[in-house]
Amino acid sequence: MSEFKLSGVLAFLSAKDIPGSNNFVPLNIEGALVPEEILCERNVKYYNQPIGIIVAETEKIANRAALLVKAKYKNVKKQPVFTIREVLDREPERVTVFIVYPARDRGLNVQRIMKGSNDIFDQYHYHMETQSCVTKPSEDGIDVVAATQWPDQVHVAISQVLNIEQSRINLTVPRLGGAYGAKLSRNCLIACACALTTYLTNRPCRFIMSMQANTRIIGKRNPCMVDYEVGVSDTGEVQYLEYHLYSDNGCIVGDPILLFGISAVKNCYDNRRWSYKLFNVTTDTASNTYARSPGELEAIAMTEHIMERISYELDRDPLEVRLKNLNPQYSDLAEIVAMLVEESEYNKRKEEVNAFNKLNRWKKRGLRVAMMSWPASTVMDFHVQLTVYHGDGSVVIRHGGIDMGQGINTKVAQTVAYVLQIPLHKVKIKPTEVSATPNTIITGGSRTTHAVCFGVTKCCQLLLDRLSTVRETLNDPTWELLIQTAYLRGINLQTSYRVTPNDEEIFRVPGAVVVEVELDILTGEHDISRVDILQDAGFSINPEIDIGQIEGAFMMATGYWTCEHLIYDKKTGELLTDRAWNYHVPLAKDIPIDFRVKLRPNSFNPVGVLGARTTTEPPMCLAVSVAFALRAAIVSSREETGYPRTEWFHLDGPFTLEKNVLKADVNLKEFCGCR
Repeated sequence: MSEFKLSGVLAFLSAKDIPGSNNFVPLNIEGALVPEEILCERNVKYYNQPIGIIVAETEKIANRAALLVKAKYKNVKKQPVFTIREVLDREPERVTVFIVYPARDRGLNVQRIMKGSNDIFDQYHYHMETQSCVTKPSEDGIDVVAATQWPDQVHVAISQVLNIEQSRINLTVPRLGGAYGAKLSRNCLIACACALTTYLTNRPCRFIMSMQANTRIIGKRNPCMVDYEVGVSDTGEVQYLEYHLYSDNGCIVGDPILLFGISAVKNCYDNRRWSYKLFNVTTDTASNTYARSPGELEAIAMTEHIMERISYELDRDPLEVRLKNLNPQYSDLAEIVAMLVEESEYNKRKEEVNAFNKLNRWKKRGLRVAMMSWPASTVMDFHVQLTVYHGDGSVVIRHGGIDMGQGINTKVAQTVAYVLQIPLHKVKIKPTEVSATPNTIITGGSRTTHAVCFGVTKCCQLLLDRLSTVRETLNDPTWELLIQTAYLRGINLQTSYRVTPNDEEIFRVPGAVVVEVELDILTGEHDISRVDILQDAGFSINPEIDIGQIEGAFMMATGYWTCEHLIYDKKTGELLTDRAWNYHVPLAKDIPIDFRVKLRPNSFNPVGVLGARTTTEPPMCLAVSVAFALRAAIVSSREETGYPRTEWFHLDGPFTLEKNVLKADVNLKEFCGCR
């Protein structure tokens, strides 16, 4: 092998070198569906699937040696399939029914029938810290520092891969440099490869993927397609809806993304007349995975797409159509919409946008809305441990949740300080460590922060119960005196609690947005002039963090709808947009010029921890309004070209510069003043 001629290369590891199971998705953990190979043993499932590991003295040498590896393939598939439509046309056997939800009613006032489809594509997570792991030999086995959202999966998988007991694996998870779902199940691939290298070489190993490797090997957000037929009344009220949603899982149905989409399909609407089927699809691409608001973003966006089309073809206000179909049980959302309409000056600005468009030919504005009722599940199983040091009364918390920028540690520390009535500086949060917080499930679904806050509240209450007998014997003691006295009297100053789904209830997160954009018809460039978001965060534990999360989620999804576009070689499946140079995310000038985010005032969630609701993922579903606003701007231009404003045009994926120009479909005669 030519790579071994390179100085500094130590070894090449393949599937045959794995002492245990060649699988990074252990089937004895909750949520695991099927095994997935660490290193390919026989049949290659997608372009750039890992087939081996180069072990070298430095990262630079390892990357250089990897480029020298020559692999020979045989029986290569001549016509691989990369999209849902290709599967439906050529390999329909790769489509499986996930769930069927029949209608419970059917309206009789059908005045218009609309049929159509819509495709949305994948999205790279673009976390600043790529998939990474560090391992080293230890006295009792192996030390692992992994960038994972799922410590239990990594812990169990490494044990099975190396065929050693879990008690010999010392796993620590520090704060992550971003994740957005990519490090839920996918980091385990890297962690297992890193641990395997240390185990076989008895040397420390640092495994950090380059951005190119990260984008090529790791799966993305599930692409989706919807086929629908909807019958409506003259006012836009749905009389019946046939809705088929297809989700592209990549080469294998691994992570159960559609599970999260089931309760999101209806969004905030009355779905009694809706009949929908959800399908899993496999393609010849990397196994796709969780991405911020997985399943929910796709399902809610597709439903909003249908509402948007109804408003166009009936030439009715999009907000009016949505309110006509709003589930009457969601009175909280109706209140939010009413408040948003007033504060955003929606009706006044609608007239201003129309006036602007009449006066300008090559610059057009669009004003659009989106609504959501985001389902917050109860995916939780976390150990929480509280320790108080008697010397100064300082408090240390260890918990199974992973901080990846969402502010979980800040909110947990605040909760402890609030319940114990001590200064915030007395509370410190330590990294997750499996010997202290074992068997921890995923940090995901936007429920982890509140689940852990619930757990530390229980720990604090247990501690306060123990301290109560000591407090009664002292005269208004300081915290430090109380703790020292309790210690001297033999009281245990450490408590723990395990948070499970039995501790919390499912709830929904309502929110709405009004977006205004200005589009240059000739170049396809646009500015987001103003965004007004009103979301229910309940009684927020930390409003500044929550508003930051809403802003960040909205912008991440804005990239999905405007500029993030993954391009694959149609013959091989090779990902061609694998760097920052050709995969574009929103930058500073893409942020709305006027960005107004507000939390619903005087709100309290009766089933939430301290009355709060989650904020980290729901706003992803509101950003589809940017796409709708761009469509409205394009429609205004098309109307001047001669197209009816009620004519719906088809556009799949993001509203990129090219698509904006092409869909405007300006007649060349317009440039010379001719008609």
